[in-house]
Amino acid sequence: MPEPAIDRGQTALGKALQLLDVFVACGEPIPLAEAARRLNLPRQTVHRLTWQLVDEGLLRRDLAKDMFAVGPRLSGLALGTLSATWQPGPVHGILEELAGDIRETCNLSVLEGNRLLYIDRVECDWPVRAQFDIGAKMPIHATAGGKLLLAFLPSRSRTRLLAALPLPALTARTITDAARMAQEITGIRKLGYALNNEENAEGLVGIAVPIRDAAKRVAAALALHAPLTRVAHADLPAFAPQLRHAADRIEHQLNLMKDQSNDGTDDR
Repeated sequence: MPEPAIDRGQTALGKALQLLDVFVACGEPIPLAEAARRLNLPRQTVHRLTWQLVDEGLLRRDLAKDMFAVGPRLSGLALGTLSATWQPGPVHGILEELAGDIRETCNLSVLEGNRLLYIDRVECDWPVRAQFDIGAKMPIHATAGGKLLLAFLPSRSRTRLLAALPLPALTARTITDAARMAQEITGIRKLGYALNNEENAEGLVGIAVPIRDAAKRVAAALALHAPLTRVAHADLPAFAPQLRHAADRIEHQLNLMKDQSNDGTDDR
C-alpha cells in the first residue's frame, strides 16, 4: 500500500531539509534573508534552523560576510554517496574500460572546499605509476582536475575562491601567481580541458575533462595522469577525445540513474 504523502514543510526536520536544499542549489554562500525569501519562512525560523545545522557541521558560516554555505559534514555525506553510487556500478566500469584502453591511471574527482577530492580511480598495470588513493585530497591549483573544476565554477564563486586560494609552489612548474592562474583558467574554458605539466609532482603530467550534470553544470572531472617516461606533456591533448567520449558515457549513466531514482519516488 502506498505510503501517505508527507508535507515536509510541516515538520522541523522537513524545514531543515528544505533549507539544506536551498544552500545546495545556490552553490555559494547566501545571507539568511535570501534563504528565508526562497523558502517563504519567517527569518527567525530560518535563523534557528541554520545555526542548528551549523552546530552539526551541515552548514558553515562564511568568515568574510554574514552568509552561510554547505558545511563539511554535508559535503562528506554527498561525496560518500557519490562514491557508493559509482562503485562498482556502470560508471566505474566506464572508468575501468578507459584506463584499460589508454593504459594509464584514470580518476574521477570533485571539489571539496578548496581541495580536489578523488572519488574513484583505476590504476594502470605499469609497474611505475603514481598512486593516490580514493579519498585523497589534492591541491586545486596544481592538478589538472582541480584547475578544470575551478575554471568551470560560476563566475562569482570562481572569483571568490581564486582570491582566497593559496598557491604554494609544489614544484618549479607550479602556478603561484593569481594573474597567471586567471589566464590559465581562460584557456581551460576555451579548450574544454585542463593540463598538468609537472605542477604537483616532478615527472608527472595529466589531462582532465569535465563531467556535467543534467543541468549542464560541471560537477566532476575525469582525468588521467602518467609519468613523463611514457607520456610527453605535448602529447596530452591527443587523449582529450577518448576522455571526452568516456565523460559523455558517464554523464549518460548518471542521467539514467537519476531518472530511475525519480521513477522510484513517483511509484511510491
